[in-house]
Amino acid sequence: MPELITLNGRLERITFSNPANHYTVARLRTDGQQGLVTVVGVMPGAVAGERVLIKGRWQSHPRFGEQLAVQYYEVTLPDSVAGIRRYLASGVIKGLGAKTVDRLVDHFGGQTFDVLKEAPGRLTEVSGIGVKTAQRITSAWRRHHGLTSVMQILTTHGLPASHASHLFELYGEAAADILAETPYQLAVDWPGVGFTIADPIALAGGRDPDDGERTQACISHVLARHAQEGHTYSPAPRLARDCRQRHKVSPQSVADHLQEMAASGDLVLETPDSALGSQADPAAGCDPEGREESFRVYARDMHRAESAIARRLFLLDSLPPATHGLDSAAMAQAVVNKQVIQLSPEQQDILEQILDHRVAVVTGGPGTGKTTLIRAITAVFESLGLTVALAAPTGRAAKRLAEVSRRKAQTLHRLLGFRPDEEIFTQNRDNPLAADAVIVDEASMLDTLLTRYLAEAVPVGSRLILVGDVDQLPAIGPGNVLADLIAAAILPTFQLRQIFRQAQESPLIHTAHRVRTGELPELDSPATVREKGGLLFFEEQDPETMAAMITRLCTHQMPRQFELHARRDIQVLCPMHKGPVGTLNLNSILQKALNADGPQQASAPGRFRTHDKVMQLRNNYQKDVYNGEIGTVLPPREGTSEITDGEDLLVDFDGRPVGYKAEELDQLTLAYAISVHKSQGSEYPAVVIPLTTQHYPLLQRNLIYTALTRAQRLVVLVGMPKALKIALANDHPNRRLTGLADRLKELG
Repeated sequence: MPELITLNGRLERITFSNPANHYTVARLRTDGQQGLVTVVGVMPGAVAGERVLIKGRWQSHPRFGEQLAVQYYEVTLPDSVAGIRRYLASGVIKGLGAKTVDRLVDHFGGQTFDVLKEAPGRLTEVSGIGVKTAQRITSAWRRHHGLTSVMQILTTHGLPASHASHLFELYGEAAADILAETPYQLAVDWPGVGFTIADPIALAGGRDPDDGERTQACISHVLARHAQEGHTYSPAPRLARDCRQRHKVSPQSVADHLQEMAASGDLVLETPDSALGSQADPAAGCDPEGREESFRVYARDMHRAESAIARRLFLLDSLPPATHGLDSAAMAQAVVNKQVIQLSPEQQDILEQILDHRVAVVTGGPGTGKTTLIRAITAVFESLGLTVALAAPTGRAAKRLAEVSRRKAQTLHRLLGFRPDEEIFTQNRDNPLAADAVIVDEASMLDTLLTRYLAEAVPVGSRLILVGDVDQLPAIGPGNVLADLIAAAILPTFQLRQIFRQAQESPLIHTAHRVRTGELPELDSPATVREKGGLLFFEEQDPETMAAMITRLCTHQMPRQFELHARRDIQVLCPMHKGPVGTLNLNSILQKALNADGPQQASAPGRFRTHDKVMQLRNNYQKDVYNGEIGTVLPPREGTSEITDGEDLLVDFDGRPVGYKAEELDQLTLAYAISVHKSQGSEYPAVVIPLTTQHYPLLQRNLIYTALTRAQRLVVLVGMPKALKIALANDHPNRRLTGLADRLKELG
């Protein structure tokens, strides 16, 4: 690694600054040397004219040459009156004009900075500075130097300086004091990240590893990590083991503070044989080498969600259905009249049974007619004069449901009236949905927290029907709702097994069902693929060569041979983000190959180009753009009438331009290659799937099955046959630890 060097000097020019993450490119005039040095890195609030101390390492940029990559950055305040005057006149405090600077420095002289920091009320002593102006000057000063102080604390402890902006948003001017005095507050206010920032700072300050505040923050952090892995609870021994191995907290300290947190209501402790509330003794279960299920540790919200789902669905199902007076012939005729479709005997039988229940779960693989059944159920309910609400967990899944059902369909968040500013759902148990029946497609994507809000918003006396493919990957969020509902064997569950003739003729449908049962897929010829679609496999052992092969396939071979648009029609789906054939590397390579001529976007140089394929990473209800939606970056001036002033990037989502401010760009990522999980609920004309044994931790049958079922016409596997065999043999994916099935069984 290059040597860390230190430079002192004055920032001569700010070439680029991203207000979202404070990444800055600047030109530094160093003391005692001729010429300017290019410095790049996180420098919050950097202003031309400031004197700075910078520590960093030299790096060579292929286009811009030698640069100093900033590791540490500190503003050096001048101590002379002339230096103070020059510093304030540089524009560091926006709106502070030259005449005001002169009056300020003339009045306070060398004490000007001390007054700004310690006695800002004295600013009104200066002629022309009133109370409002004084407050504005003070606020700008504190923000500028507060950000810098936070960044210095972070970098001193080896933490990413890019966190400074979010910390300042959380705490404002108090951010530096909170980091220094009560750092574990971050674990509460910034779940999943806050503890990793707070802990190094607190330990460096002499905090005992078994300190009570640290132990409780560690427990909450590890629980949050387990939730990110899909679990709704953590077995006490595993929780204690992770606290000890990852963070050096003793099992005894964990046991002591689990009891405190349970008593305060922050956690719920349960024995596994009584999922409906039998409390456990923490001291009996925190031996890291002990029995894995000695007791379960739940975060309060997760426990409430699981319990609420079980109680609500059991209540709905226990109510007798309203009589409908339709026989089989009348139902079939209603379907034909409304949807012009004819049901198979299997579908007709399931339809009739569903009408006899308030809650129903329907599962089935590709080509088994799930969508047709949804259309039929909707038609029969409408013929009975019932109002039907159609929904899906994601925007793309809701859009597909609307297209195939020819009815309005919404995301669950929109159906439930989510208010992002308040983080509440307006449709709830006290204000239920105005629908006689709620049908949810792609139910395999339901996580525990969202399902709780859905279940409670369904009116008592209404109907809830969940439809999905239980063999697909579970939700990104915690829980395995669809699988748990089926495993409990308490609620009415129906499986579509018959593959329709048209689907049987599709090689991809046939392949998907072989994969679902663990059989090796049958490969198709290019001629068959051109006519009917199908599966191709390009064998390669070396991951670097695989990446080059995927690039050739996406840029030349597949577009030419199968008449596909390289950016629009082909989607690379990866098991992992890291490695030569992970999403990060492939996105970088494919961007250069497919969009080398796209102009750099000024708001994100080196990251996004015009015509880039990008994906939304989380739901944004104000913009009406949802997690997993894919769009195209538009030229800066195209469609500007559709966005408001100050928005720096424009993305086309299915013909609708959406503007993003610079600080919102972390919601977007390149989408030439995405994870299989992010593809759920979407379909693409062609899919490319890299497979290597480096993906071993994630090589599971349901991952390959999910990826295959995303393609409409063509799937191309690239990689190692051994990796495919490993995945097909692994029908026991990492088990999600959830209690929903147990709760339903106990109620039943």
